[in-house]
Amino acid sequence: MLGDLKLYEPEDVAKELGITKGTLTVWRSMGKGPKFVKVGRFPKYREADVIEWLNSRVREIA
Repeated sequence: MLGDLKLYEPEDVAKELGITKGTLTVWRSMGKGPKFVKVGRFPKYREADVIEWLNSRVREIA
């Protein structure tokens, strides 16, 4: 039914991004960082949203 939907824990996303879980928590409260979904009262991250956020951060040097 949900296909390839996989939700990631904040700890896993923070580790992959090379930041602390605390930084990710602050970003969520400030509306920064990757989009997230709430499952009950717990934040989870979809892989597509993390990839989209990373792609939005790409910068080219002229």
